[in-house]
Order: sequence, then structure tokens, then C-alpha cells
Amino acid sequence: MLALLAPACDEDTFAPSVRYRALGYPAASAGACPEAGTDAPPAIAGATRARLTYVDAATDELRCDVVIALGEAAPVIAVPDRVRPVDLTIEYLDDAGAVLGRGAVRDVDLAATAVVDVRVAATSAFSCGLDRAAAPRALHSATLLPGGEVLLLGGVAGPGGGGDIDPAVGLFLQPTAELWIPATGEVRTASIPGLVPRAMHEAWVTGVDASGVVTIVVQGGLSVTGDAATTPALIPGASYRLAPSPSTTAPAAERLTYDPRTQTFTRAALPDDDAVAPRVFAALTGAGPALAAVGGRDLPPDNTPRSTADHLAPTTGAVTTQIGGRRARVGATVTALDANRLLVWGGDVGAGDGSGTAEVGELLASWSTSPASAPLSIDPAGEAGTHRAFHAAAVAGDGSVILGGGFRMLVNDALDVAPEVVQRVAVGAAMQTITTLLDDAAATAAGYTAAATLPDGDVLITGGNPAPGTGGCDPGANGLPCAIAQALRYDSATGAIAATGPLGVPRYGHRSTTLADGRVLVTGGLAVGATPTTLRAVIDVELYEPRGAADDPLLPAIVRAPGDVARTEGGEPLAPCEVVVRYDDAGP
Repeated sequence: MLALLAPACDEDTFAPSVRYRALGYPAASAGACPEAGTDAPPAIAGATRARLTYVDAATDELRCDVVIALGEAAPVIAVPDRVRPVDLTIEYLDDAGAVLGRGAVRDVDLAATAVVDVRVAATSAFSCGLDRAAAPRALHSATLLPGGEVLLLGGVAGPGGGGDIDPAVGLFLQPTAELWIPATGEVRTASIPGLVPRAMHEAWVTGVDASGVVTIVVQGGLSVTGDAATTPALIPGASYRLAPSPSTTAPAAERLTYDPRTQTFTRAALPDDDAVAPRVFAALTGAGPALAAVGGRDLPPDNTPRSTADHLAPTTGAVTTQIGGRRARVGATVTALDANRLLVWGGDVGAGDGSGTAEVGELLASWSTSPASAPLSIDPAGEAGTHRAFHAAAVAGDGSVILGGGFRMLVNDALDVAPEVVQRVAVGAAMQTITTLLDDAAATAAGYTAAATLPDGDVLITGGNPAPGTGGCDPGANGLPCAIAQALRYDSATGAIAATGPLGVPRYGHRSTTLADGRVLVTGGLAVGATPTTLRAVIDVELYEPRGAADDPLLPAIVRAPGDVARTEGGEPLAPCEVVVRYDDAGP
């Protein structure tokens, strides 16, 4: 274990007053995460050294940095001007200086008498979280709050909110909410009196008042009439892999307030005029500069596909305008490019019907002033696209929209996976150019994937529900008892895509949330159950560490050679730490 000792103020004695331990994250085994976290050291294969970078927490100036060998006696590290708090980054390196693991803590008080744990995770990989959720859920919302917490709301599970699901019986609503806490990795139950059970919805932060109280608006999705614990909301479908049950109804729009000081919630219903039009399988924007709800199907027994789009005010989450879209769409995505342009993709129920009018997507234009829908102009130099549904989409740093997974929409039928696994839509001023980056010969095609934009502009695509029988999974129940652990990363700088990860827990219908510190939190989803013909709603939480050598905490002001400390032009350490090796330390 890497045990780091900071000295007390008496520099003559070097009596350690605070200990910094490098700890790892638990690893998944047999497709599941362990019940509790670990205090074991990081298991970073190939790591031989660690680089510690101390940066002033207030000024971002380098205080000192040092490279030490792993597995040796715990060193005492004297940080200059240690009365001022620091941000500490620990990188695990191999002999060539490549960054294999990374962890960081902020605002460390070097004069404190405490143990500070620095969690180090393997880079470009997934680790299990330090806690599992108590409530299994999938097709839920996961909303990043201003304080860094993530609110997990609703979704589907087994009867009574349990984890075990028999697809033949159906999927039931998960009525509870939970908070993921960034400081500890805990998942805590969030009590929200009067909360409406729902799934396939979205929840947006719409404001924070002067006292820090957060307002969250919940819109869309589906609920059920009767008791949610005993009334299924979704069943295997004839046109899509899942279908709303006959008991499906539209949930009321809700406004939640959250006080982070007490971690308490209040809830109120929004007026019906402020709610999105009742529908299922609609496209809803995530967090971003514009909010919209597009398409979907009317509730049973009508089930008519919808072509309308609702404009929602970003500051209230309430519907202000409804416009007519170009095509009826089910299982589409709507992605905000900026405050005035949103790309709607997929879900055209007329695709393949021979009418020649199907459109792979459309643009919502002038969204902040006078919402309207406009056709796409597909560049003939690229591809014609594929009519996909129930896929994921995210904006990359190069301005393109990356489409991941989905089922092929063909005459109002989306049961077969789309063979164009990942496509890029370059949205120009006049034309949109479509390029397939990965097909089903290079990656596994699957629907109900999740996508997230990383801090560097890359896009992470994870999981999915593949073709029935993939990997030996049971082909029954529309292939619902099938899930993959695939993870793909689009490089915004080069336009290339490659495998990363994979997930420790194969899943689909999950959520990926990019956190304030740059990691991605993966929550919920559906996975294979206790028997090959059953499902389980996932409680396992995973974290993806995207940052490697290109994310040196000193950039761009200071450039370091791989695996080295910062140096002057003459080759001397720019800001050395004083290191004293203590062979008598009995600590961990």
C-alpha cells in the first residue's frame, strides 16, 4: 500500500500528523459488484511508481510534486507552505511513465490530524462504486445536482420494487428515489412524500436559489392506474421489445425542491397545462441549453404514434409551446446542439413502408424564440443513415452528434438490432454528413444503450440489449434476458472510436452521468436474472475514470515529461517535495 505521511509543523522532528492512504475500488465478479467497499490498495496491473502532485487549492499553483516507488517504506513528504490547503492528485505509472491509475482529493488540510483516503482507479476502465443502491431500477432518471449529488428517480423493477423480473409477467414501477453522495460514494434513500411512480421520464435542474435550495422538474414517462407494486407498466411488445401495459397512464408533471443542507425534498404537482403531452416512448433532452419532448405513442388503447414536439422553458421546466414535427417518431432521441438548435434522430414509424417520405431525423430550429421544425439536408458524400430507435445520442467536443446502438425501425417495428452500431452526424450550417464508425462486424449491435459526453469532448457509449441469443443468452421474451458489457469511446480529437472498459456488470436501460470531477457514474439497468429466462433490475453502481496522461493536472501552464516531475529548462525539479523515508512506520 502507498501510505503517505505529512509532517507536523515541527520540521525538526518530522512527527507525522496526517496520513494519506491510496485505496482502490472494489471489482465486479461474475457480473455483479460486492456488497461493500474496500480498504485494500489499488489493484493497478503494471504500476510500479506513483506521482503525487500538490497544487494550491486557492491559486492552482504547483506547490510540489514527487515520484516514489510503490511497495517501499512509507515516505514522509514535506510540502512547502503546508499551512495552506492543497489539491492532491495521485497517478499510478508504469516504468515508461504511462498513467495507469488516477485519484484526487481537494482542499486537503495538511495540518489536520486525520487520515485522508485517496481513491485510485484504473484509467479508461470501470470500477464498482463503494456502495450499491438499495432500490433496483432501470429506465430511470439520473440527475446531476449542483452540489455533485446524483438524484436517482423512478424506473422499472420487479413486483413491489424488487429486483427479480419475470418478463412474461411484466416490469413494475420503482416508486422510490435515492441520492448518490460524491464525498463518500454512498447511495442514500431520498424521502419525497407524494412522488408519482414513473419510468422512461426525465428530471432537470431548473434553478438554485440564494440559500442553495435546488429546484428539479420531472416530466414525461409513464405510470399506471392502480397499485404500482402489483400492476405492470411494461410487457414484452409485438412492435418494440417492450410495450406499455393496458394499465399505463400519464404521470403528472412534478416540481421537487432539494435542500442540500438537510438533504430533504418537497414535492408539488405542476398544472396540467405545464405538463408534456401524455405519451410513451417519447424523446426527452438531457441536461443542456434547451429542453424538449418529441414524438412517442399515445397511451393505450389508442397507441397512435405522435409527430408533435413540446418546447419547455429551461428556467421552469414547464411546456410553453407545442409544434408539429415532420414525422411521427417512437424511440427517437433529441439532442440540444445549442439553445436554438436540437437534432431529432430516428424513430420514424414510416421507415420502410414504401411511401418514400421517411426521414432519419429533423432539426428543431429557433427553439429559444419561435420553435419550428426543419428538414435535414443529408450530404450525399456521406451515408443515407439508418432508421434506428431506442438508441443513445450525445454531442461530442467536435460538434458532431454520436449515435450509439438502437433497433432498426422498419414499418413501425423495432425488434432487430441496427447493424450500424455507432454513427457520427456532423451537423453543418447547410448539410448533415453521416458516417458509420463501427458496424456489427466490429462491435456488438444492441439497443437501450447509454451515452455520456466526457469533459474532453469524447463520448462514452455503454451496455445494451443485443440480438436474442447473443453470447448464449435466452432468445425468448423478445430477447429481453440479454445484456452486454460493451463500452466504446469516441475520440473527439481524432474522430476515431475504440473499445474501452468494459462494464463490470452487463446491463441495458441504465443511465450514464458525467460527474463534476470528470468521472462517469453508471446506475441501474436490466441484466440477466437468476435463471436464463428472467431479468433483474440492477443495484450495482459503477464509475468510469476517463483521464490519463493527457489530463495532467498541471496543464497547460506546466508540461511534464511522461512519468516525471516538473522541471526547469536546466533539468532541475521545478517544485520538489522534501521526502524522508521512515523505516519504522507501523501504519498500513
